[in-house]
Formats: sequence, C-alpha cells, structure tokens
Amino acid sequence: MKKRFITGLIAILPISLTLLIIWFLVTRIGNILGVAIKYIPGLSILPTPVISLIGFLAIILLIYLIGVITSGYIGKRILNYTETLFSKFPVVRTVYTSAHKLTDAIFLSKSAFKKTVFVEFPRKGIYTIGFLTNEASWEIVAEQKSRPGGIEPNKLNDTNEPNAINELNAINDNVNVFIPTAPNPTTGFYLIIPKSQIMEANLSIDEALRTIISGGVIVPDKRKITTLLERTCPDAECVGSGNPAYPDCPAPAVASVVAPAGKGEKDGEIGA
Repeated sequence: MKKRFITGLIAILPISLTLLIIWFLVTRIGNILGVAIKYIPGLSILPTPVISLIGFLAIILLIYLIGVITSGYIGKRILNYTETLFSKFPVVRTVYTSAHKLTDAIFLSKSAFKKTVFVEFPRKGIYTIGFLTNEASWEIVAEQKSRPGGIEPNKLNDTNEPNAINELNAINDNVNVFIPTAPNPTTGFYLIIPKSQIMEANLSIDEALRTIISGGVIVPDKRKITTLLERTCPDAECVGSGNPAYPDCPAPAVASVVAPAGKGEKDGEIGA
C-alpha cells in the first residue's frame, strides 16, 4: 500500500506543480493589468480569475508587439537610446547591466551554441560535455627565447626542441569551446582547443543541457563517445620511414623463430 501511494504521488506531483506555477504566473502577472481592466465597461462584472487571465494574455501580446517593434531599425534606435540613458545613472546602470547579463545568459546562450562536443577535460580519460561557440581559429605561435645556459641559436637543429616548436606552430586550427558547469550551465570554462582534440557528440543542445542541469540524472537515449585514436610513433628513432599504420614510423621488424630440432617443426616457423 505504501509503495502504491508513493507511485501515485510521483505521478501526480509534477502535474500539480505545473498547474500551480501556471496559476501563480497568471494571477500575479495578470493582476498587473487586471486593475485597469476592471474599469473597462462590460469587463468589471467578470470574475477575478477571468480578469487575471485577460490581463495575462494582454501582457503576452504587449511583449510580442515590443519584440516586433525593437526588431526594426527605429525600435533598435530607441532601445540603444534607452540603454545609453540608463548608463548615465550609477545605481540604475548597475541594476540594468546585471539584468542585461542575466537575460543574455538565459535566452541568448543557447542560441550561441553551434553544436555539442566532447572534450577530454580537465585531464585525459575524463570526458566532458561542451559546446562549440565559434569556429574562428586562434593562431598559437611558439617562440624560442634565449636563456642562461640554454641552446645556442646555431645549434637548434641538433636538438629536439625546435621540432616541438615546429609542431606547436603547425597546430593553428584552434576553436572556441564552452564547458558548462552542473547544475548551472550559465557558468563554466572557456577553452581555446585544437579542433583535432574535440569529439563531435551525437546529442542535440537540448539533450546536453538537460543532462548537465540534472547532473546526469536525465541522460539521452543514445550514449556513445567516439574517442580519438592517437597514432603516434612508439619509438622516437623510427621517424621518417613511412609505416602505413604510423606515417612517420617504419614497418615493424618481423621476428623469425627457429624451432628446436626434434620437435617436428620446420626452420623459420614460429612455435606455438
């Protein structure tokens, strides 16, 4: 009996909370214009909940009309003038700036995301959901600086240090990735990362945000991470010989084992 009661509570609680929140919004927001609506002839005799609903719908329509106006040239000029006016007052400027940033974080951050990716962060072996925000590449340049007891410029070719610098200079396809934190995805980490080190995720932005906000309680149906296979040369001395598996490495040597005599095995055959 207790188990069935809890099951029924779990089933009805989300519906009840949804209706309660909608009712709260309709009554509170609708009452903003509800006071004025009561003075309109023919509407004053309506019940208070109906007046609140009319006021709520009127506010929704008003917000829509403001959006239409501010989308045009004249509306944008008016909006810019209002922002300039608010910025001239110290207290008003602080409140308006904070409200503007909060609005951008809630409504504009999602539209700024290009696609969902996986990144090995904060270290290799740990996979984190991120969002590609911009594919405008950053150029990373490594410079050789002289230091006491360091490498002489004319001897750079005799060391491995120039190779590392050349490899770093070759990685210029670096993209912008935002790593959100859970459960608040409006904060996080901004990474400039080589494009070759990000893994495309078969997740929509909505699925990724639901997973992050729930802290992994809600996960997508398809959960697959295709990792990056690093094909590096296992031996630093083998560079430049052209192995198909490792372009910079030679083909591995084939060992030939001679079977001991009297075992019935032919010369050159590898024993089991």
